[in-house]
Amino acid sequence: MSLEENRLYDIEPDKTYGKGKRINPKLFIIPGILIVAAILVAILVPRIYYSGRWYANTYIADTNVSGMTLNQSKIALHKIYNNYKLEVKGKTDGRLTVRRDDIDYIINIDETIKEEFERQHANFSLLGLFEKKDVSINPIVSYDKDKLKKLIKNSEIVKGSNNYKIIKPVDATVSYSKDKRSYEIVKEINGNKIIIKKLLKVVVEALDEGIESIDISDTSRYGNVYKMPKITSDCKEIKKEIKVMNSAVLRWIKWKIADGVTEKVTPENISKWISYKNGSVNYDTQAMRNWMEKMCLKYKTLGGTRTFKSHTGQDVQISGGDYGWRLDYDQMISQLENALKKKLKSSLQDAYIKDPSSANKKPLIINKKAVYSGTAYTQNFDDKMKDFDENNYTEVSIAEQMVYVIRDGKVAFSTKCITGLPSDPERATKTGVYFIKEHKPVAILKGETYRTKVHDWVRISWTGTGFHEAHWQPWGSWTKEMYQSRGSHGCVNLSPQDAHTIFNMLKYKEAVFIH
Repeated sequence: MSLEENRLYDIEPDKTYGKGKRINPKLFIIPGILIVAAILVAILVPRIYYSGRWYANTYIADTNVSGMTLNQSKIALHKIYNNYKLEVKGKTDGRLTVRRDDIDYIINIDETIKEEFERQHANFSLLGLFEKKDVSINPIVSYDKDKLKKLIKNSEIVKGSNNYKIIKPVDATVSYSKDKRSYEIVKEINGNKIIIKKLLKVVVEALDEGIESIDISDTSRYGNVYKMPKITSDCKEIKKEIKVMNSAVLRWIKWKIADGVTEKVTPENISKWISYKNGSVNYDTQAMRNWMEKMCLKYKTLGGTRTFKSHTGQDVQISGGDYGWRLDYDQMISQLENALKKKLKSSLQDAYIKDPSSANKKPLIINKKAVYSGTAYTQNFDDKMKDFDENNYTEVSIAEQMVYVIRDGKVAFSTKCITGLPSDPERATKTGVYFIKEHKPVAILKGETYRTKVHDWVRISWTGTGFHEAHWQPWGSWTKEMYQSRGSHGCVNLSPQDAHTIFNMLKYKEAVFIH
């Protein structure tokens, strides 16, 4: 047939491929049919298979129900829920088990499972068929709430036992450390004390949902079921408190009592005197005064009992009088208060907290000099009552009515005297150890009933007792009993000549023993 004929009958000439081979259309049609058939099988078979079953990778309450029919899943879940119990895990291995029979727990899951089954099959997705699916069901439950409350209230996790101790929460505090010599934050204790109302709420929610286990220590999920401290170590107020307290406590107050002898107030002492309130430090002034009084008494010799050698060479004990050492309490307590309130550089205190070395301690020492209201010849820290010059002093014997001046341990001068009237307590010469306070060539002695000018006045006590001449006394007929009738107003009367000698021999602040 010619080309023209082919065109006339709309017949195209054969096309060739390669070496003149012709393409067979069946090569494309058959594979296409097979592919389409495979796709249809892949879609239809799973859909038909799972039309009455749960899809693959389906879980209900952690139970794998994949491929189960609705009834099969109900049976499987009933077996689980019929043995239902709720395990509650808490802090420090605390546990609570709520069993089905404990609270008459009844659960109905048939309707909610059916609803979820129908919801799953409402929209078929081949791609989502094999993805994991956690189906949440809302079972209809009922139980005895009174029994549940009683169970929780009496449970070990709430009440504790010999094997499970209940620890109450403890607030973070600021406490003084003896080792660090400063305050530090004592971290709070969270404890395991349960808030019953909150535990009940969490358990009720778990029971209503049919959940089998919960961990109430998971605060992100259940909040604070446990009682918590009100004050934690991260609180701004507690950080402020430790700063304020360390500012007050970190100092040493040092007094020089004598060469080589010191007393000091340490941070530990201060820690017992201070407290924190409303952002500032309060001082226990009574405790501070008690400490200072004790310290002053430690070095006090005034009025104490001393032993001295009388003119006979025998030891005589005598107490009282105004001779001796005494720290000026008022000035010392003022020094203490000022030193406690002195502002020190916080950088120096912070440096000591970081490194409590001697070098860092030195800038925190406040040096003070002891102030005495009464002094003596010497300070003997081995035997503090031996504070007088044992070789040079004056003895007044009331019994003998004699005065003895001791020099270099021996009687250098002695003389008769007339002391105060013993029958009148106001006029009797007071015994004790005194010191010479002043010398006056002429003095005016005054009393309610007298005003007398005397010579060679040597003061013994501030209340008026002293040595002086008494020209009015009958020295030519003197006896040692004369003072009982002609006694003075408390002074030691001497003859004019002897008074002048005493005036010249006795030294300022020298001890006078009157016995």
